[in-house]
Amino acid sequence: MKRHAIALTLGIVLAQALGAAAQAAAVSAEEAHAIGIDAYLYFYSLVTMDLTRKQLTNQEARPGSIGGPMNRFANVPQFPSADMRAVVRPNFDTPYSSGWLDLTKEPMVVSVPDTNGRYYLLPMLNMWTDV
Repeated sequence: MKRHAIALTLGIVLAQALGAAAQAAAVSAEEAHAIGIDAYLYFYSLVTMDLTRKQLTNQEARPGSIGGPMNRFANVPQFPSADMRAVVRPNFDTPYSSGWLDLTKEPMVVSVPDTNGRYYLLPMLNMWTDV
């Protein structure tokens, strides 16, 4: 709820600022097009990541499922099937774990067990999908 209020407030402020700017100087079609492209590039990742987060965290943890509640990792012990679509183009020879961390109140410590020299990845992405 708090995020929606912040987003709504930000939207109102931006709309007012754009409205004032439009009254001060007319925006050409080319400028409006460029603004639209910039807005799309900035917000597309945020919107799609938030939709993915909502879909994957709005479920109970189940064995073999890549989704589950916030701040908990879901570990899938078997390789993904060919019809798995929770992530785009998963590797079919890689076991996956997934978790969404809520860092709005405090940081979190993520630790992994000793793998006895085995190779693994622990990528973390922000909402713009930057690793």
